[in-house]
Amino acid sequence: MSAPLSILQKVSDELLNRPCILCGQPCLGPTDICAPCQIDLPWHQSGCLRCGLSLPNNTTHCGHCLTQKLYFDHCLCAFDYQFPVDKLILSFKNNEKLIYGKVLAHLFADRLKGHPSLPDRLIPVPIHWITRRLRGFNQSDLISTDLGRRLAIPVINRACKRTRQTQQQKSLNLVDRRKNVGNAFEANIRLDHLHIGVVDDVVTSMATTNSLSRALKKAGAEKITILCLARAPLP
Repeated sequence: MSAPLSILQKVSDELLNRPCILCGQPCLGPTDICAPCQIDLPWHQSGCLRCGLSLPNNTTHCGHCLTQKLYFDHCLCAFDYQFPVDKLILSFKNNEKLIYGKVLAHLFADRLKGHPSLPDRLIPVPIHWITRRLRGFNQSDLISTDLGRRLAIPVINRACKRTRQTQQQKSLNLVDRRKNVGNAFEANIRLDHLHIGVVDDVVTSMATTNSLSRALKKAGAEKITILCLARAPLP
């Protein structure tokens, strides 16, 4: 076998025999989660037509969306925030397991390809510069890059900024979450007449994405769709 063919065979064998990140069996496919494990993932099925929150049958809008001022128009979620997706996302963010975020983003992109109304631009939820320095990366930046590449949607990484450091949302109740991130974002450019996709890893109360959406609507965005890897229940 010639050298080029030998190298090609070796690369092919490595791709076909790479282990699934969940069960360890060969993937035999384009992602690092094998087909049987993909079927068992907690795929988000249905929920509130505005924020995606899981609801009882025949309920179209949650009480949260009916009573709050919302600046985003729709939310598309890949998964429910349940095992093993919750563990993968936490390891992605906190333990630098970047491959986990890439795999989930690729699965999300494959699901979005058939959607009838995709955004014109993607904007990742910005984190404060102190948080970025401590973590080393912004997980929403990485998710946006993968989604943008697979869906052929331009990503605007510096379209907005977080103007102040805020507390971690997970330690706060619904009211305090809204106060914590109120007016915490500022758009840097005009977004007139654009449909913007705001990209995040997990949404819970929607307080962060709603505050960011408010700033983007002020900058001229016509429509805003939240794109998140996982939808968590309200705290």
